[in-house]
Amino acid sequence: MSLPSLVIVPGAWHKPIHFRGLVDELPDVDVHTVTLTSSGDDPATLRDMYADAEVIAQAAAAIDGPVVVLAHSYGGVPTTQPPDTTNQPSDESLRELYDSAPREVKRRTFSFLRG
Repeated sequence: MSLPSLVIVPGAWHKPIHFRGLVDELPDVDVHTVTLTSSGDDPATLRDMYADAEVIAQAAAAIDGPVVVLAHSYGGVPTTQPPDTTNQPSDESLRELYDSAPREVKRRTFSFLRG
């Protein structure tokens, strides 16, 4: 069974480059990172969590096959927006990804309840 692809969503003060060490530890996984629109160096270009959610959804939709979204810290907030569920990985492939990942992957993020 093949592993699902992984989309890493950084926290508010992080950029994809901060996760290079983690990506390097997962050579057998198709790993993608996103740049959040609400984080950056130019305040005039910053957007909100809904724009962040769209970036995450677009990144996941661009991947052919099952996708797991891993959110760090603030990244859990826009990740709680309802995803397209047409291409979800099986429980078995999620367990395989979880078991193969370094322990740092398993830390918690915060999120809002829907509603």
